[in-house]
Amino acid sequence: MRFYNNRFSSVMLRATQDRIGRILSPGSGASSFKVFGGRPRRGGEESTRRCSFPTRSGSPRRSAKARQWAESNFDKSPRWTAEEKARNTFPIARTLFGRMNIFKKLFGRTDDGGETPEFKALLEGSMEGLRLQTEAHQGTWRLGESERWDFLQDTGELVFTLPDMVVRAPAQIIGSFDSREGSWMWGWANTSIADLLTRDSVRVRAYGEKYRIRRLTTPVWSGEEMDGWHMAALANRLCETNGAYRGPAGATFVFFTFGEVQLTKRT
Repeated sequence: MRFYNNRFSSVMLRATQDRIGRILSPGSGASSFKVFGGRPRRGGEESTRRCSFPTRSGSPRRSAKARQWAESNFDKSPRWTAEEKARNTFPIARTLFGRMNIFKKLFGRTDDGGETPEFKALLEGSMEGLRLQTEAHQGTWRLGESERWDFLQDTGELVFTLPDMVVRAPAQIIGSFDSREGSWMWGWANTSIADLLTRDSVRVRAYGEKYRIRRLTTPVWSGEEMDGWHMAALANRLCETNGAYRGPAGATFVFFTFGEVQLTKRT
């Protein structure tokens, strides 16, 4: 069984009767009827109320108060002027989007490919470590001054031929940069390279999968030659190798990491 508040029921009944009264006398600006079930007067008799329904269309019977109400609500221009719209354009939307940007900053939800400030610092540290290693090799056996360089895929050796010596070192192919297309391809994505020669690049991919770094897990992506140095330096850091080398082959540059070097004098 449902129980209703008598006062609330009376208000709802009066509102319904008001609507019925308006329908029964559509031509008038107001309609009169008896309110039944309303609040009785002190004398106990039923009360009679007069309800006004101002209409938008002009009516000769419209009261002054009704005309004033209609002019203030219907006959005016839109509430929002051009200046107010410019000043108050979507304040709620701005607030919501502002809070969403704060959440993105707090939780790292930005489209940076997973390259956080910590990862960028790792790249810079890797480049600095590779620079020191390269300077040591240049001072010892003149890295970068060889007459020719070769990579023997059967043995996985990187060979540098100098006027007075031959330098050999086990090497891994990290990837290649195509200067014509401006693209980098990882060694693990190149099907023409044996798996034994791409183990270091696979370890870099595993690092990228762990920390969700897009460039480390994408087979081919657009970049610059310096990006190739960054990837080789990172592999050199993660795999703790002895250095890195960029081997030119026409318009393509192959990036290697290499291990302990062996020097042999030429006769």
